[in-house]
Amino acid sequence: MEQVGAYEINAVVGRGGMATVYKAYHRRLNRYVAIKMIHQGMHNDPAFRGRFEREAQIVAQLEHPHIVPVYDFSEHEGNPYLVMKYIEGRSLKDILSAGALAIGDMVKIIKPIAAAIDYAHSQGVLHRDIKPSNILLDKTGVPYLSDFGLARLAQANESTLSADMVIGTPFYISPEQALGKGEVTASADLYSFGVVLYELITGKVPYSDGTPYSIIHDHIYRELPLPSAINPNVPKAAEAVLLRALAKDPTDRYPTAAVLVGELETALAGENSLALRQEARHGANETLAKPRALLPVEANVATTIEKAARAPKQRSWGLIAAISVIAVLVLVIAGLLIRGRLLARNATTTEVSTSTEIGAGTSAPVATRPPPLRLITLYDVPTLRLPEARTNLTSNPTDPLAYLTLARALMEQRRITSQTEALQTVVDGLAYADDPVRYALTAGQLAQDTGRQEIAFEIYLEAIRRAEGTDLYPAIREQAGAPAYRIASDETFPRVVIMAEVTRAVEAEDSPLALSLLARVLIENGNAELANAALGRALTQNSALAEAHLVLGELYAQQNRAGDARAEWQAVLASPDAPGWARQRASALLQSAVQ
Repeated sequence: MEQVGAYEINAVVGRGGMATVYKAYHRRLNRYVAIKMIHQGMHNDPAFRGRFEREAQIVAQLEHPHIVPVYDFSEHEGNPYLVMKYIEGRSLKDILSAGALAIGDMVKIIKPIAAAIDYAHSQGVLHRDIKPSNILLDKTGVPYLSDFGLARLAQANESTLSADMVIGTPFYISPEQALGKGEVTASADLYSFGVVLYELITGKVPYSDGTPYSIIHDHIYRELPLPSAINPNVPKAAEAVLLRALAKDPTDRYPTAAVLVGELETALAGENSLALRQEARHGANETLAKPRALLPVEANVATTIEKAARAPKQRSWGLIAAISVIAVLVLVIAGLLIRGRLLARNATTTEVSTSTEIGAGTSAPVATRPPPLRLITLYDVPTLRLPEARTNLTSNPTDPLAYLTLARALMEQRRITSQTEALQTVVDGLAYADDPVRYALTAGQLAQDTGRQEIAFEIYLEAIRRAEGTDLYPAIREQAGAPAYRIASDETFPRVVIMAEVTRAVEAEDSPLALSLLARVLIENGNAELANAALGRALTQNSALAEAHLVLGELYAQQNRAGDARAEWQAVLASPDAPGWARQRASALLQSAVQ
């Protein structure tokens, strides 16, 4: 893409789960702008375009010296986009990654941002995703709050636990946003702003251990870690301000951002600012702002994981197909056979009838949280335009990153044939990957980032299959299981994909976790019989699999078997090795069932 309306695209400057940000130039106006192009997968919802236009109009009316202004909004080849002021400088996240700020410098940033937050609230506009990466500083040090309203464009009135965590970032999300219940008010923004202040003062965010789901759980239920316990130099007066700012109950927080910052500035004045030494703090260099930045749950975790033992065995990548009743969308990706695969599967399976009926689980006490996992870090895949990506692969035919780079470029194209080629490119590169599981996880995230959910789902299933029976499997249950479950829970996911896939998977004695995720799609599409068959096979192979019990509970709930559903979800909470995301989902479902 080189031209979007009147704008000439110069470079990609950022990429997230919702949009790709381009630096662009308007020749007639002789100015640079930032274009946020919404990913295709975000606007399949028929109501999206109306919501996009409404929200864009509201945000475009905000006029404040410390809010990044929106100049325009339109569509390019069917993709909605926003045109915003281009801020040449750095984000607060980038600044913190280099070290802590002096108190005086910190105050110079947070006071204007507080004014921006309060102004937007006075106009009836919430931000919903305040975090360091959305606070920008230009070359002269002037701070700006960016991305007002963008989180709202992605989803509306849905629980964060079931909506891919789009509205709000787990490190900075308010308890009420995390619960997804009731009307979110300005207090949610003030909580997120409070987390940013907590990070600036102590050097880290209050909750950072575990998976995104466990972090969200901590925001809702866990007592706030005392700032002085993290950094003994934090003055008691400043600690009191942070405790109020991060109160679980919105009514206990500060009424405005300006009042919050005013009290914090007073608490840090004079000798207190000297006590809170800059060198005693450090920037929290972790973020979940982009879905591809997977959170390590141990400090300084190694960036690579020991290669799994692999035994040769052939497996089909599976059928990817989607048929739309609307003539403008026809996506048929033929079954792709991966030959000569090296699979990481040592687990044995038991032959059973595919019509096996499943009994209800039993109630059990909640198990303690499993020990921290060493998660797998994704490859850093370059972003190239399609011609450059093809040339790069031609020059490096045995480099797996070259295949992933081309796959990304293809996924960003709108043509159906490009998506077929993208998947084939991922498959071809697998043969050259030293670490197939890490490769598959990266490919799955690329597919998610570009809105190719069908491709992402298939790739995540393959990562699960390859890791089964190896020491990588616990990490894969988190890293591939969580996004695959969220995709599976999407009611727009093509049913035809799963009808063919489940039949093959049940007959082939597929991975129990893969079968459970396939069953989740079938439940969403109303095919209880086939879902029951898939779960029957999964639980026959692994009767303790928490994910299978989670999905079985959802099947029972759909059949109005409330008692059986609750028993299955309680079994998930009682499982000592259940992934964090499964625990949080089971907890949310149980809570919902009680109300």
